[in-house]
Amino acid sequence: MIADNVKRILENIDSASPAGGEKVTLVGVTKTRSVSEINELVSCGITTLGENRVQEYREKADKVEGDPVWHIIGSLQTNKLKYIIGEVGLIQSVDSVKLAEAIGEMSVKRQVTTDVLMEVNISGEESKHGFRESAIEEALEQMSVIKGLSVKGLMMMAPATDDRSYLCSLFEKTRNIYDNLMDSTSKYDNITMSILSMGMSSDYIEAVKCGSNMVRIGTALFI
Repeated sequence: MIADNVKRILENIDSASPAGGEKVTLVGVTKTRSVSEINELVSCGITTLGENRVQEYREKADKVEGDPVWHIIGSLQTNKLKYIIGEVGLIQSVDSVKLAEAIGEMSVKRQVTTDVLMEVNISGEESKHGFRESAIEEALEQMSVIKGLSVKGLMMMAPATDDRSYLCSLFEKTRNIYDNLMDSTSKYDNITMSILSMGMSSDYIEAVKCGSNMVRIGTALFI
C-alpha cells in the first residue's frame, strides 16, 4: 500500500512540475506512524522524513533504518532545542526571531551550523504560526547576524479549504515573495533562498504547480 502511494504521489508531483522546473523534494511526514510503517516508507526511497513533535522524533529516530534525514516541521519550543541541534537536517518551523536566536546560540555552543526555514503566514490566519508578509524582510535582516544559523528558505502552511483558486493564489503569492527575497537577501552570508516548502496531502499538486520545491506529505502516503 505504501509503495503504491509513493509511486502515485511521485507521478503526481512529476506531472504537476513546470517544464524545466526545480526538483521537488518529498518529505514523508511520520506523525503518529509506527517505526515499521516508516521503515517501509524509507525502503520505497523516501529518505527525507518530517516530524511535528520533538518527542516523537526522539522515540523513532534511532529505530528507523536507512539513515534518513530528519526535519522538524511542527511548532517548536526553545526548551526542546537541546534534543535536535546537531541531530536534524533542517528545522522548517522558525516562526520568531527569538526562536532563531535560541537556535543560533545553542548551535554555536555545539560548534555546528543549523539549517532552518522561516515559517510564513501568508493567509493571515490567527490560528497559524509564522511571520506575516509585512514582517518578513525585517525579521530576515535580524536573522542575518545570528551566528550558527543558516536560513535556507521559506515554509508555508496553507489554510484548510476546498477552494483551489484561493489556495493557488496563496501559493503563487508565497512563490513571488520567495523569488523577490532571492535578490534582497543575497547580501547576507547566512541566507540562501533555495527551499520553498509548501504543500501537504490535500494540496501538494496545486503547490507544486505554483512553484513549491518541497512538499510535506503524511496522510496520503499511509492511507
